[in-house]
Amino acid sequence: MTELLIILALTISGLTWTLGGYLSAWRNRAQNPDWVGFEPKKLRDDAILGLILGIGSYIVGTYNGGLTDITSLQTFIGVVAGGFGLIAAVDKFIVSGLFNK
Repeated sequence: MTELLIILALTISGLTWTLGGYLSAWRNRAQNPDWVGFEPKKLRDDAILGLILGIGSYIVGTYNGGLTDITSLQTFIGVVAGGFGLIAAVDKFIVSGLFNK
């Protein structure tokens, strides 16, 4: 059960990492009557990237042995917040690996 909670927490970190920019863009453009919204395909692709980053962070964390057991809500929130560093490292690895061929 702890493993599933860790995967869930890191997946939430990955989704927040990739979809956080949409909140800012929505807040800036919501009052504009000409704005029709986000493109669903790009939103879907970013959500899939967030899931991949979360699962990739779990794999990196288990490989390095740095994951903690989640025993309370505070620990869960701490793992979500602390997962951003791991997500950033995995994101840098994936993006640099894909686009710097």
